[in-house]
Amino acid sequence: MLVTIIVFILILGVSIFVHEFGHFIFAKRRGVKVEEFGFGYPPRILGLKKVNGRRKLFFGNQKTEEIKSEDTIYSLNWLPIGGFVKIKGEAGEKAEDEDSFAHKKIWERGLIISGGVLMNFVLCMILLSIVFSLGSPQVIDKSNKNFKIKDERIEIISLLKDSPAEKAGLKIGDEILEVNGEKVYKIEDFKEKVNQSVNQPLNLKIKRFDKILEKKVIPRPLTEFKNISFQTEELEGSKALIGVGLVKVGTISYPWYLAIWKGIKTTIILIGKFIWFIFLMVKGLILGKGIKGGVTGPIGIAVLTNQVVHLGFIYLLQFTALLSLNLGIINILPIPALDGGRLVFLLIEKIRGRKIKIEIENAIHTFGFIALMIIVLIVTYFDLARYGGKIIGVFKRTIGW
Repeated sequence: MLVTIIVFILILGVSIFVHEFGHFIFAKRRGVKVEEFGFGYPPRILGLKKVNGRRKLFFGNQKTEEIKSEDTIYSLNWLPIGGFVKIKGEAGEKAEDEDSFAHKKIWERGLIISGGVLMNFVLCMILLSIVFSLGSPQVIDKSNKNFKIKDERIEIISLLKDSPAEKAGLKIGDEILEVNGEKVYKIEDFKEKVNQSVNQPLNLKIKRFDKILEKKVIPRPLTEFKNISFQTEELEGSKALIGVGLVKVGTISYPWYLAIWKGIKTTIILIGKFIWFIFLMVKGLILGKGIKGGVTGPIGIAVLTNQVVHLGFIYLLQFTALLSLNLGIINILPIPALDGGRLVFLLIEKIRGRKIKIEIENAIHTFGFIALMIIVLIVTYFDLARYGGKIIGVFKRTIGW
């Protein structure tokens, strides 16, 4: 439980910190003064400021305006989730100063606002590149000879309804280790053993996540299966079936130059899929069909983190990459209080030829923030209803109840 909490804070913190770093670095590049860039959220533990050309360390939670500094104050804060960036003129003030955000051109402000999302995407690319370089579980494709394969294994990729396999309790993702006490490494070997055991019990040893299980299944003649949806090559040479589709999986690692390309390519594909999912979700809400698959909030992410921690480091990197990507896409949505909502106001300003009154814009962003918090509370409620039992169970095991 404690490890899960620490990892959850680190994963969420890294994603948020990188997002804020994007705003920070783009503001610096466009000549906008960043008054403070903090790791974690206030109250402040300590800070680093520049006075008379020298860096000085100070302690305490003094207000930024009370601390005379020639440059950005870099701070360490008590709440270790993510970070924040305070940009001069971000609320529309001091527009007459050249180093104010409000003074800059529309495209420059748009770049600074988009910086956080762009950095989330970059983090996703970097993490996925590392995953592809170190090696990740993938379906083995013999057409590509530029990768290294280890830990080859057979996994169940599909399951026929009411089949012997389903009735025996097999599930998609199960790794087949042994058949009748003998290890199997090839799909052809598994088929042969199934063919030899028509109407006879077949003892399987499988791996499901970190557990080793034993299942007994009775293969049935091929003629008894109707409306089989497996590929033709999976049925070739089969006289009997248990009702599973198999795939050969291995830990595949790529050379660094291919790993970088695959990281970039996969990130772009995932962005498209995330956007398409959001479109379908909005469409379902408009048509009154609800949200298929549900939406997960902080508690759901914590539960998923607990599961990923037990799977290993590579899965943790993949999960962090997806969380960072998700944070970036959510932030770019045209919703008040989010980066996407602020970009909408810049677009309106471009079309109108003048700025919207700052009081109106701030009021709309405040309303949007309140609405988002309400949505977060609703999602958290459903998360508790869905995962509450798991959380209590983990907590009890942790404290030894």
